[in-house]
Amino acid sequence: MNFIDDVLAGRVTLPMVPDVVIRLLGVMRQDDASLTQIADELALDPVLSSRVLRMANSSFFSGRRSMASISDAVSVVGFKALETLVIASAAQATFAQVPGVNLRQFWLLAVAT
Repeated sequence: MNFIDDVLAGRVTLPMVPDVVIRLLGVMRQDDASLTQIADELALDPVLSSRVLRMANSSFFSGRRSMASISDAVSVVGFKALETLVIASAAQATFAQVPGVNLRQFWLLAVAT
């Protein structure tokens, strides 16, 4: 509870979510978002792009077909899975190190909950 008190009192600064993630989620939540718009935003972040390509090329999504295009990967993975991946990646990157918090224990508890 000490850490939470420190955050609320302003003694601890929490990291911000990367701008690319915010823009990408904004585009994805538009009703008229196109595959090209999403792929263009995603291409601005090499880490996210590689994770989406890795996911799209996994046996769960593509089987034998290998994908190198971000647009193809987004179309195979789908919006919901992509949104989940983007949010999870942002959380992981944002909370890579937080002073006074054992992140391994935090994430284990978060998953268990």
